[in-house]
Amino acid sequence: MNSETVPILGAIAIQSVLALTVFLANPRHRPNQSFLLLSLAAIGWLGCLYLGSITTSLATSAWWIREASAAGILILAVFNLLRLSIRERQKNWRGILRRSFDVLPDFGAL
Repeated sequence: MNSETVPILGAIAIQSVLALTVFLANPRHRPNQSFLLLSLAAIGWLGCLYLGSITTSLATSAWWIREASAAGILILAVFNLLRLSIRERQKNWRGILRRSFDVLPDFGAL
């Protein structure tokens, strides 16, 4: 274990405890469910950083860095779900997901 891995493992542990605490406070509340998804995406991102930092192969490290980048995009998408679950409290998950696709920019108009 090197000096880079200790903070990553600490962040994974803190994020896991925080996610479970928020979710177990009210599991039926959609913002709490969204926060759990966001925390799992963040844990996945941190896990990729951890695995990239402990490997000795340059190719494997590059692969984990690419995976961390993909997880970062997932985090942004789940942030949008969290935002919509707070803003659209009366909607169910189907309505929230439909609204999240409506928010995406129309790249065909460019």
